[in-house]
Amino acid sequence: MKEFAPDRVIVLGPGNTLGGPVAQSLIAINGFGWQTKANFSAAHDNNPRLIAMGNELQRPMALAK
Repeated sequence: MKEFAPDRVIVLGPGNTLGGPVAQSLIAINGFGWQTKANFSAAHDNNPRLIAMGNELQRPMALAK
């Protein structure tokens, strides 16, 4: 995460069950400037950077250019 500095992190699946653990891991290393769950939630509402391909609402965000 820190070495490559991606714009977004995409969880491939299955489903979106890995989203929570991945978000916790990103918060633990201050990924995307997230320091708390509240930071993550606020940022996720405005500009999602953690996308789950298993979530039908988030899938188009991963495929958009």
